[in-house]
Amino acid sequence: MNNNEMTKDICKYAVPCIAERMLITFACMISSIFMGRLGAKELAAVSVSNTIIEIVQSLLIGLGIGATVFISIRFANNDSKKINQASFNYLIISIIFAMIFFGIFSVGVKGIVYLLFRKSDPKVKEMTVRYLQTIKWALPCLAIDVGVTACLRGVKNAKLPFAFTLIVNLINIVLCVLFIFKMNFGYIGGAYAYNISIMAGSIAKLLVVILPITDIHINHLYKMDMGIIKQIIKIGFPTLFEQFWVKTGFLGMQTITALLGTFTLAGYQISSNVFNILYAITAGLETTMITFVSGYNASGEPQKSEKTTFGIVKYAEIIMLLLGIIVFAFAPNISAFFSNDSAVISSAVKIIRIMCITLPFTTYFQSIQGVLKICPDVKVVIIMNILNTWFLRVPISYVFVKYCGLDFYGLFIGFLVDYITRSIGFGVEAKKKRWLYRSIK
Repeated sequence: MNNNEMTKDICKYAVPCIAERMLITFACMISSIFMGRLGAKELAAVSVSNTIIEIVQSLLIGLGIGATVFISIRFANNDSKKINQASFNYLIISIIFAMIFFGIFSVGVKGIVYLLFRKSDPKVKEMTVRYLQTIKWALPCLAIDVGVTACLRGVKNAKLPFAFTLIVNLINIVLCVLFIFKMNFGYIGGAYAYNISIMAGSIAKLLVVILPITDIHINHLYKMDMGIIKQIIKIGFPTLFEQFWVKTGFLGMQTITALLGTFTLAGYQISSNVFNILYAITAGLETTMITFVSGYNASGEPQKSEKTTFGIVKYAEIIMLLLGIIVFAFAPNISAFFSNDSAVISSAVKIIRIMCITLPFTTYFQSIQGVLKICPDVKVVIIMNILNTWFLRVPISYVFVKYCGLDFYGLFIGFLVDYITRSIGFGVEAKKKRWLYRSIK
């Protein structure tokens, strides 16, 4: 395979992968967009709920990295039996994982929300708890949805997950309009719409791997293989663990923002929605990097791994620079898409524009960390992500917001210090190129 063919192969995978990750992010955003039309309290409550749901979703995606890498290596070796068995085993443990969170949501979500946001508006807290109690019923289906996608990525099929996720989002939009505005269910209608759309998508994706449509065909109940499960967990757990601390760090930032009032919290969430869409691009490129580099290393082609890695990082920086300029220029228009409250829009515009400054750093470390996750260097990713989140970003932001009175500019300082430090650390580690020869087998 020459360079042009390799580039085309990567692009064919990367484009739908990026689009699918953006649509996954958009699924949680849809309700926020509609809530902005109902009021600041509704937007704040649903936004906090979405952050908590995104924590669970990111953990499932993190565990899915293990399945993607394991299946990708077997796909490179044409081992269809192991691919099917691994897919079945992973889906089972993914559902079990989701059921654990279902139990947590059932008995402890009220205590968690009231503890973290004890100084927030009581009405916002009450609405948040009710929304989460409703949306918990979608968790097992969310596990299937994310799980099938992870397995299909391992066999380099990103088009089907993208197509199904697009359909799920369209269903979600239609149901949101129906439940929230036509049937007057209010903010809780967003939860009903999300539940139904995720359930429909998970059933469709499950049929894809049961029927002989793709390179994965689970045509019977496979025996649970502890060897395969241990390998998937071994590869995926570091990312899962890291994602837990990183995502809870974003929740921590929300609690700090809540100190500035409901309008600022709503504005901050609009900014988070915008940047989550942008970060979905680097997340899709990171997944592409993990899939292809794992396969190339398993085939003994380190030159292709190196070219793929630094090529993806280069193009990621160019794409995100252009998007950052567009977002900065059109921040008022973008904010107005989420809310019609002038105070919320004003806060969102300021936060979006100052956060655009961080994009070059987030793009670099988020994309380059992909190769570090497929070898023992993943320890560097875990340690830096946790330490930077909880010992740099959160405390720095808290001090500047609480004691220095810098408002959301204090948040920005915390983010900037965190992102610059991670960019330097991951860059130094990646340049050592140990991941070319120490990938997990």
